[in-house]
Amino acid sequence: VAERVPEFAVVCFTQMPDVLERPFPTLLFLFDPTTFASKLFLPALRDLEQVIRAAGLQVAVAALDLTATPSPPASFLWEYPCAMAPHLQLILPRARDGEAGVVDYDGRWTAAALAEAARGIAGPRAPDLPPEELARIDSSLELLRGTLFECLFVDAEGVGEGEGRPAWWRRLTGVGARGAAAAA
Repeated sequence: VAERVPEFAVVCFTQMPDVLERPFPTLLFLFDPTTFASKLFLPALRDLEQVIRAAGLQVAVAALDLTATPSPPASFLWEYPCAMAPHLQLILPRARDGEAGVVDYDGRWTAAALAEAARGIAGPRAPDLPPEELARIDSSLELLRGTLFECLFVDAEGVGEGEGRPAWWRRLTGVGARGAAAAA
């Protein structure tokens, strides 16, 4: 039965009826590719989906690109603004009168917490997910966060030179080494 669970996919708003009509619970990641947090969590959700699939957990993972065309209606973007992305929803199939139920996720954004949310919507006999794999995802997420932060928020003023390791662009261009030598 695990083969029937759809693989991770990035969808646009017009594909949402297909996501909502799935017979499986779904973790839905709403993202804007320009936000820092979206850049962090999109790869982590792909990895989490692979762990979920390998464990045989009957939960799908999908991502809704809020910037894809055709774009969501203004009322939807008012509730889930792109600038505040990412958002996470738990989609419960046939929750009420045959219609899917949608619950906003308000827990911690760690692999273990997201895995527990997935297990919660999968049902009472949901298999455990390997904690070492979840720890690996969290570790990768922290590494990516540090790398992206270093790339996006470059210290152009040279503040803090000589304290710890210079920024990647200073190491590449040698600017950090000259600044440290001049300060000495």
